[in-house]
Amino acid sequence: MLGKSDLFMAYPLSEDELYYYGHIHEDNGAYSLSGDAKQDLKTIFSTYGGPVNKILQSLDEVEVICGELKSVTRARFYQDRLVFTGDAANACSPLLQQGAAALKMPFVWQNPCEQAVNPALAQYKQTHQARIEWIINYSDKPLASVKKMEKSLPRFIRNTLIRLLGPLNVFGWRKACH
Repeated sequence: MLGKSDLFMAYPLSEDELYYYGHIHEDNGAYSLSGDAKQDLKTIFSTYGGPVNKILQSLDEVEVICGELKSVTRARFYQDRLVFTGDAANACSPLLQQGAAALKMPFVWQNPCEQAVNPALAQYKQTHQARIEWIINYSDKPLASVKKMEKSLPRFIRNTLIRLLGPLNVFGWRKACH
Protein backbone atom coordinates (compact mmCIF):
# COMPACT_ATOMS: atom_id res chain seq x y z
CA MET A 1 0.00 0.00 0.00
CA LEU A 2 1.43 3.31 -1.07
CA GLY A 3 1.08 6.73 0.42
CA LYS A 4 2.74 9.86 -0.82
CA SER A 5 6.31 9.16 0.22
CA ASP A 6 5.61 6.26 2.55
CA LEU A 7 4.59 2.67 2.02
CA PHE A 8 3.37 -0.31 3.98
CA MET A 9 3.84 -3.87 2.79
CA ALA A 10 2.49 -7.08 4.32
CA TYR A 11 3.37 -10.62 3.30
CA PRO A 12 2.03 -13.87 4.72
CA LEU A 13 4.80 -16.18 5.92
CA SER A 14 2.45 -18.96 6.99
CA GLU A 15 -1.20 -19.36 7.96
CA ASP A 16 -0.61 -17.59 11.27
CA GLU A 17 2.46 -15.43 10.61
CA LEU A 18 2.70 -12.13 8.80
CA TYR A 19 5.75 -10.07 7.86
CA TYR A 20 5.12 -6.39 7.43
CA TYR A 21 7.29 -3.48 6.52
CA GLY A 22 6.64 0.24 6.88
CA HIS A 23 8.82 2.80 5.15
CA ILE A 24 9.14 6.57 5.19
CA HIS A 25 11.76 8.58 3.38
CA GLU A 26 14.38 10.00 5.75
CA ASP A 27 13.87 13.50 4.35
CA ASN A 28 10.12 13.37 4.87
CA GLY A 29 9.41 16.25 7.22
CA ALA A 30 5.72 15.35 7.50
CA TYR A 31 6.42 13.07 10.45
CA SER A 32 8.13 13.80 13.72
CA LEU A 33 9.27 10.50 15.16
CA SER A 34 8.89 9.94 18.89
CA GLY A 35 11.47 7.18 19.18
CA ASP A 36 8.78 4.64 20.12
CA ALA A 37 8.70 2.49 16.97
CA LYS A 38 5.28 0.98 17.65
CA GLN A 39 3.68 4.35 18.31
CA ASP A 40 5.40 5.90 15.30
CA LEU A 41 4.08 3.12 13.04
CA LYS A 42 0.57 3.61 14.41
CA THR A 43 0.76 7.36 13.82
CA ILE A 44 2.32 7.27 10.36
CA PHE A 45 0.08 4.57 8.89
CA SER A 46 -3.16 5.33 10.75
CA THR A 47 -4.79 6.72 7.58
CA TYR A 48 -4.09 3.62 5.49
CA GLY A 49 -7.07 1.47 4.60
CA GLY A 50 -7.45 -2.25 4.10
CA PRO A 51 -5.88 -4.58 6.64
CA VAL A 52 -3.35 -2.03 7.91
CA ASN A 53 -5.49 -0.89 10.86
CA LYS A 54 -5.88 -4.47 12.10
CA ILE A 55 -2.12 -5.00 11.75
CA LEU A 56 -1.42 -1.77 13.62
CA GLN A 57 -3.69 -2.89 16.46
CA SER A 58 -1.60 -6.04 16.89
CA LEU A 59 1.72 -4.18 17.23
CA ASP A 60 1.70 -4.39 21.02
CA GLU A 61 1.90 -8.18 20.75
CA VAL A 62 4.95 -8.36 18.45
CA GLU A 63 8.56 -7.29 18.27
CA VAL A 64 9.18 -4.32 16.01
CA ILE A 65 12.58 -3.85 14.44
CA CYS A 66 13.32 -0.42 13.09
CA GLY A 67 16.30 1.08 11.42
CA GLU A 68 17.66 2.77 8.37
CA LEU A 69 17.35 0.93 5.09
CA LYS A 70 20.74 0.37 3.52
CA SER A 71 21.58 -1.65 0.47
CA VAL A 72 24.69 -3.23 -0.89
CA THR A 73 25.75 -1.05 -3.80
CA ARG A 74 27.96 -3.68 -5.38
CA ALA A 75 27.52 -7.43 -5.15
CA ARG A 76 30.29 -9.35 -3.43
CA PHE A 77 30.52 -12.96 -4.50
CA TYR A 78 33.58 -14.14 -2.62
CA GLN A 79 36.58 -12.99 -0.65
CA ASP A 80 39.62 -15.21 -0.50
CA ARG A 81 38.01 -18.69 -0.33
CA LEU A 82 34.76 -17.64 1.34
CA VAL A 83 31.69 -17.66 -0.95
CA PHE A 84 28.78 -15.27 -0.31
CA THR A 85 25.21 -16.13 -1.30
CA GLY A 86 21.80 -14.63 -0.59
CA ASP A 87 21.73 -11.35 1.30
CA ALA A 88 25.40 -11.74 2.20
CA ALA A 89 26.20 -11.28 -1.49
CA ASN A 90 23.50 -8.88 -2.55
CA ALA A 91 21.45 -7.36 0.27
CA CYS A 92 19.07 -4.87 -1.26
CA SER A 93 15.90 -2.98 -0.56
CA PRO A 94 12.96 -5.23 0.35
CA LEU A 95 10.80 -3.53 -2.27
CA LEU A 96 11.48 -6.28 -4.81
CA GLN A 97 11.83 -9.03 -2.19
CA GLN A 98 14.78 -10.61 -3.92
CA GLY A 99 17.20 -11.01 -1.02
CA ALA A 100 16.97 -14.79 -1.23
CA ALA A 101 17.22 -14.81 -5.03
CA ALA A 102 20.83 -15.89 -4.79
CA LEU A 103 19.69 -19.18 -3.32
CA LYS A 104 18.75 -20.07 -6.88
CA MET A 105 22.45 -19.84 -7.73
CA PRO A 106 23.91 -23.33 -7.54
CA PHE A 107 27.54 -23.47 -6.57
CA VAL A 108 28.85 -27.01 -6.55
CA TRP A 109 32.50 -27.99 -6.19
CA GLN A 110 33.05 -30.58 -8.89
CA ASN A 111 36.68 -31.08 -8.01
CA PRO A 112 37.72 -29.19 -4.88
CA CYS A 113 41.46 -29.42 -5.51
CA GLU A 114 43.55 -26.32 -4.82
CA GLN A 115 44.08 -25.48 -8.50
CA ALA A 116 40.33 -25.47 -9.19
CA VAL A 117 39.30 -23.03 -6.44
CA ASN A 118 40.20 -19.70 -8.09
CA PRO A 119 38.74 -20.55 -11.53
CA ALA A 120 35.58 -21.89 -9.84
CA LEU A 121 35.15 -18.66 -7.85
CA ALA A 122 35.69 -16.56 -10.98
CA GLN A 123 33.12 -18.67 -12.87
CA TYR A 124 30.62 -18.32 -10.01
CA LYS A 125 30.95 -14.52 -10.16
CA GLN A 126 30.80 -14.36 -13.96
CA THR A 127 27.71 -16.57 -14.09
CA HIS A 128 25.68 -14.55 -11.58
CA GLN A 129 27.03 -11.00 -11.58
CA ALA A 130 24.71 -9.46 -14.20
CA ARG A 131 21.56 -10.92 -12.64
CA ILE A 132 22.46 -9.95 -9.08
CA GLU A 133 23.48 -6.42 -10.08
CA TRP A 134 20.15 -6.06 -11.90
CA ILE A 135 18.31 -7.16 -8.74
CA ILE A 136 20.22 -4.66 -6.58
CA ASN A 137 19.66 -1.77 -9.01
CA TYR A 138 16.01 -2.61 -9.71
CA SER A 139 15.24 -3.01 -6.00
CA ASP A 140 16.81 0.30 -5.08
CA LYS A 141 15.58 2.32 -8.06
CA PRO A 142 12.21 3.28 -6.51
CA LEU A 143 13.92 4.63 -3.40
CA ALA A 144 15.50 7.41 -5.46
CA SER A 145 12.07 8.64 -6.55
CA VAL A 146 10.25 8.38 -3.21
CA LYS A 147 10.75 12.07 -2.39
CA LYS A 148 9.17 13.04 -5.73
CA MET A 149 5.94 11.31 -4.70
CA GLU A 150 5.02 14.32 -2.53
CA LYS A 151 3.78 15.88 -5.79
CA SER A 152 0.59 14.67 -7.44
CA LEU A 153 1.89 14.18 -11.02
CA PRO A 154 4.67 11.70 -10.11
CA ARG A 155 2.18 9.86 -7.85
CA PHE A 156 -0.34 9.70 -10.70
CA ILE A 157 2.33 8.26 -13.05
CA ARG A 158 3.47 5.74 -10.39
CA ASN A 159 -0.10 4.61 -9.71
CA THR A 160 -0.91 4.33 -13.43
CA LEU A 161 2.19 2.19 -14.02
CA ILE A 162 1.21 -0.06 -11.12
CA ARG A 163 -2.27 -0.49 -12.60
CA LEU A 164 -0.82 -1.31 -16.02
CA LEU A 165 2.21 -3.42 -15.08
CA GLY A 166 1.30 -4.67 -11.63
CA PRO A 167 3.12 -4.00 -8.37
CA LEU A 168 6.84 -3.37 -8.63
CA ASN A 169 7.77 -6.61 -6.90
CA VAL A 170 5.59 -8.76 -9.19
CA PHE A 171 6.84 -6.94 -12.30
CA GLY A 172 10.40 -7.39 -11.03
CA TRP A 173 9.90 -11.09 -10.32
CA ARG A 174 8.70 -11.64 -13.87
CA LYS A 175 11.63 -9.75 -15.30
CA ALA A 176 14.19 -11.46 -13.02
CA CYS A 177 12.93 -14.92 -14.00
CA HIS A 178 13.41 -14.36 -17.73
